[in-house]
Amino acid sequence: PQDEADDLLDKLLQHATKPAHVYDHDWGPGDLVLWDNATVLHKRESFPETSKRLVKRMIINLDPSRHIIPPTV
Repeated sequence: PQDEADDLLDKLLQHATKPAHVYDHDWGPGDLVLWDNATVLHKRESFPETSKRLVKRMIINLDPSRHIIPPTV
């Protein structure tokens, strides 16, 4: 049922966002942060309008035997 699914997702989110499980980057000029969208819950905080933000997407084509999430058949 949907209400049970929502409750479970709420519990998982509460656990995943505990300070012990969160990396909060203190940004400085020239910093670069990489993460795997398939395995990380992420967001960004607001930043001054005078600051520039450059976002690039990179795809690494691994052999399927090295995938974290196996390909579907």
